[in-house]
Amino acid sequence: MSAIYGIFNKNGDAVKEEQLSKLQHAMRHRATDGNGVWKNGNIAFGFCKLVAHSRQENEQLPVEADDFVLTADARIDNREELYGLLRLDKRQWQTEADSYLILKAYQKWGESCVDYLGGEFAFAIWNKVNGRLFIATDQIGFRPIYYYDGPDVFVFCSEIKGIEAIKTTPNYFSHQYFVNHQFRQGDWNLTFNKEIFALGGGNTLVLASNKIQLKSYWTLENRGKYSFSTTNDWIECMRDLFQKAIEKRLDLEQPVGITLSGGLDSSGIACILAPLLEKRNKPLYAFSSVLPLHHIGIEVDERKYIEKINKHCPNIIQTIWI
Repeated sequence: MSAIYGIFNKNGDAVKEEQLSKLQHAMRHRATDGNGVWKNGNIAFGFCKLVAHSRQENEQLPVEADDFVLTADARIDNREELYGLLRLDKRQWQTEADSYLILKAYQKWGESCVDYLGGEFAFAIWNKVNGRLFIATDQIGFRPIYYYDGPDVFVFCSEIKGIEAIKTTPNYFSHQYFVNHQFRQGDWNLTFNKEIFALGGGNTLVLASNKIQLKSYWTLENRGKYSFSTTNDWIECMRDLFQKAIEKRLDLEQPVGITLSGGLDSSGIACILAPLLEKRNKPLYAFSSVLPLHHIGIEVDERKYIEKINKHCPNIIQTIWI
């Protein structure tokens, strides 16, 4: 995945090259395919480019459009739906970056754009008109964002190490985070660094007048959308939703691979994904890790289930690691 970062000096001082240099150095492992910086006075945005699919190859971030500046790490899954809602030219479908759709969505719906986006994303938008910094994560939090709200500076980054590289206050360990982690409970926004926080999935952050506001725009809840009287109806509904979710994330422009453990999750995805690709005369590349045939010990693997999946899906090209 790519990475993003930003610096906002609350005291009005211009962002220093030294600040940017330290942060970029800390994030250099995420910039294998390039990087970009936008700076204007006391605010700066950055982008570390790590190409994962073809639409990212020509992506240049941060991008400035009219009164907005955007930096984003994203993979949008509901592109077709957004192209219709935004009335965009679908001739640009294969080449237009997902960040372009995020910017267009923000220009149309403002900070409510997150209600229309589906997929994995973390992005920040600077509104030059009202002086608001808007940061958002996807509903689950697949693409992480961390932030530090200091007395004179606000910093956000895809990794904690980027913030620690320029934070001038000491790095205190959060004992509360350690307790929460061990018992799988507590505040979702805590990190091991007492002064650095996570912006969890389904949340947005606004920095305005040097103060931050957090808002939850999505939570997992039972809305009573589905109601069936038989078990088979539930099974068919689940199968339909599962297939649609996989189809939505399928990129036919690139070879498709899967880590196949033989467990329920990966096997279920393989059994839906392989036939979808077979209809298009494409293989599914599967990668599995197993124990030696005559392994002695308490450990066991799911080799026999992997073999059953391979027989069931003849277009799987299997690679085994021992």
